[in-house]
Amino acid sequence: MLVSVPIVESVQGEVGGNPHEAHVHQWDTGDMDQMLGSLGGNVEAMRGGTLGVWWWSRHR
Repeated sequence: MLVSVPIVESVQGEVGGNPHEAHVHQWDTGDMDQMLGSLGGNVEAMRGGTLGVWWWSRHR
């Protein structure tokens, strides 16, 4: 699984009338590390100034 999210505050409401575009949670690196780490397996991460990318695999 590949997850790519902004790791800075990025407030956003609906876009083009689509409520599913609203940012309802501001993820930070600690949130992602904890959530993916709780799944077990292997987690690798790359963090820039505004974007974080996590690779998760159930295989170690």
